[in-house]
Amino acid sequence: MRYLIASAMWFVAVLGADTREETWRRHIEAGKQAYARAEFSAAEKEFSEALRHSETSERRAVSLANLAAALQAVARYKQAEALYRQALEIWERSAQPVNSAAAGTYENLATLLRIAGDLAEAEKLLRRSLELFARLHGAAHPRLTSAWTNLGLVCSALGRHAEAEALYWRAVSIQRAATGEPALTALHNLAELYLQQRRHEEAEELLRRVLALRVQANGPRHPSVASTQNNLAHLYFTQGRWTEAEATYQQALANFEQALGPMHPNVGVAINNLAQLYRMMGKPGKARPLYLRTLAIWEQALGPDHPDVATALANLAALHFEQRDFDQAAALYRRALSIEEARLGAGHPAAVRDAANLAECYFARQRWAEAEPLYRRVVELAGDAQSLRRLAQVYRRLKKFEQADALYRRVEDALLGEGGESLALAGSLNEHAEVLRALAEHADAARLETRALGIRVRHSLR
Repeated sequence: MRYLIASAMWFVAVLGADTREETWRRHIEAGKQAYARAEFSAAEKEFSEALRHSETSERRAVSLANLAAALQAVARYKQAEALYRQALEIWERSAQPVNSAAAGTYENLATLLRIAGDLAEAEKLLRRSLELFARLHGAAHPRLTSAWTNLGLVCSALGRHAEAEALYWRAVSIQRAATGEPALTALHNLAELYLQQRRHEEAEELLRRVLALRVQANGPRHPSVASTQNNLAHLYFTQGRWTEAEATYQQALANFEQALGPMHPNVGVAINNLAQLYRMMGKPGKARPLYLRTLAIWEQALGPDHPDVATALANLAALHFEQRDFDQAAALYRRALSIEEARLGAGHPAAVRDAANLAECYFARQRWAEAEPLYRRVVELAGDAQSLRRLAQVYRRLKKFEQADALYRRVEDALLGEGGESLALAGSLNEHAEVLRALAEHADAARLETRALGIRVRHSLR
């Protein structure tokens, strides 16, 4: 399920230009317009041309930062990061290193690093951005609202939810004091934080408030309205309110299509979420064409190697897996994993998740030798009880009994820590007993079987 978290992307302002710089200015403005239409390849070309026509170091920095934003939009993160850092180096060496352009670029680079998973560096850069903006405008200036909001996103991703909530409210307070208007982006993200914390009533109240304000400010068909509708539908989804979720997702989709056109990435988000809803409702026939449409939109709009394309592939793979089409699911997970490893790194949570999913496909087809290295990787990076147990099961089937024995001991410790004497623990104990019997450790095997039986009996009497 995808919900839309709002984080600001700042384009660096065009500097004052004489007539000799009109070509440069024209390319910058054309790039910004193309970006707004989600025509990211066109934006890249325009900003590249602007870079080519940059005659001063300041204009070169502007061009670099805006080109980085276009590359960031299509997940070319390493290239975008390098360009952002080049722009920052120019501003830091300039006569006025404390300037709004540098502060905005720190904020954009921080957003990139948050998406790529480097949360510590993202937090550091956002605090630098806030420092610069405060020196330029004062600590209570509304220009700081987006940076505080983005810092809230980082804190939320780090699990520092109370701090994130305080930062969102700080952004709201600054905006209200300065302009009398609510900081809708901060409120929108605060609602998503409440949703993650299962504070559903507070989340719904906030989302409805934001929705009403956005309709009042922009009209009922604006993309910001569709974004909030999408997230309100996600709330209904989490509560099992299928009818309301379906209707609200369809409203969001219609508004995105009307405002942005049928091939915009956000249209893909709404279609993907509707597909997820139908899948959970047990309607695979409705879900599959929507997943395929999402995939086509994201491949065209973002490029075939974008992480969102990997998400679409993985969602389609999950549908095939649930229908026991394990070979097709494996093929789709392999494509998704290849993109995630290349763009996000093998240790990124999305790559770890889809390595585990691909391993599950091989497990279901009893392709133990292919499942083993994937489960080993997942255990090294995640180490949760489920992946430990799966790897132990693979070792048992490959007759690697010593490795299986060691892993089952770790599984049992992990399961005890997670949920006490659960039925999952009883199942693991029985599997471990089989391994011990293969190792001729019959007394220990009997002890585990007795313990597993006791757990099952106690559960049956509850």
